[in-house]
Amino acid sequence: MNKKIKNVLNKIFELKNIIVMESNPDFSDNTKKIFDKLIDEKYNQRYKIVWFVNNPKEFKDIKIKNVKFISIFPHKNIFKILRKIYYNFSAKIIIDCNKYVQKVNDNQFRIHLTHGTPLKYVDKYCSEVGKTNYIIELSEFFKEKNSELFKTPKDKFLDTGFPRNDDLFFKAELKNYFEECKGKKIIVWLPTYRKHVNSGNTEDIDLKYGISCLENEDDVNKINSVLEKNNVILFVKLHPAQYRKKLETISSNCIKFITDAELKNKNINLYQLLANSDALITDYSSVYYDYLLTGKPIGLAIDDIKEYENKVGFSYNYYETIKGKYLYNAKDIVNFIENIANEIDEFESERNECLKLYHTNQDGKSTERVFKIIEKYL
Repeated sequence: MNKKIKNVLNKIFELKNIIVMESNPDFSDNTKKIFDKLIDEKYNQRYKIVWFVNNPKEFKDIKIKNVKFISIFPHKNIFKILRKIYYNFSAKIIIDCNKYVQKVNDNQFRIHLTHGTPLKYVDKYCSEVGKTNYIIELSEFFKEKNSELFKTPKDKFLDTGFPRNDDLFFKAELKNYFEECKGKKIIVWLPTYRKHVNSGNTEDIDLKYGISCLENEDDVNKINSVLEKNNVILFVKLHPAQYRKKLETISSNCIKFITDAELKNKNINLYQLLANSDALITDYSSVYYDYLLTGKPIGLAIDDIKEYENKVGFSYNYYETIKGKYLYNAKDIVNFIENIANEIDEFESERNECLKLYHTNQDGKSTERVFKIIEKYL
């Protein structure tokens, strides 16, 4: 927005008791944990809380006093555009974590909760964060690189931990949410996307099934067979940006694809599911750092690591930073599953060293720490 126009709008709109919030997926992640705390503390009695979301109609049944959902990308509808401008310029507090809600008045307080600790090289995205009072992170270890990526001074970063990680301390019986989990071990596979849902992305990696280590139908059958033999369920939760058509043939009696909508319907979120799983498979996702808090095994499906590094790149040296069982093919995945079934954890000591380095706080109280910072400005 033009600086002169911004100055005019700042003169028109005075700051009011309005809190603007954002997350992706909508109404989730770190921001949702802070929202829940705001409601628990009854701040909605004094503040209007406005969520910027993709589709406000999806939240029409949420009836909480002084809570409103409006379009983050209103497009062409002049009323919706002006409404968003009003809330953006009038909000005393801005709390965002993915699709940036820019601070447009120096007197606004904005805290950026981030979508995760950068592992992939996302300098262009990070550098567009704009002005913030603070950005949260996991530990001192990440400050130097984050300062470089976000083009933000180091003293703006607070190692509070992520509020969403508090759910990694949530204890439950998964059989109460997924009947098929009864009496079985659970592995969750969270691959980052390879081919974007909007095909044509220059960073696309066109794998056979869209996720790594699976070359053919025989690989899928081998994995399903070992899961069945060892009484293990593999939940696959795809990245929201993943092109999915090639994955339609994979699902079987022991390999279950789950979505955010399904988790919502079962009244459990992804991190609560992770908290009660027996192991994680991932690759280049920042969920690696988060899952360390569970103390459970991590398999790293990285057969395309050279191509990924060339097309996307990493913020850190992958092999020096990310420790766990490296998986390069279906045979490695089979071996990882067998180890989980037999409670063999080959890399516990290496992960514990990573945990100490990457997490200043390991207590499940990150929401409280972040909330106390925000509360000073309420």
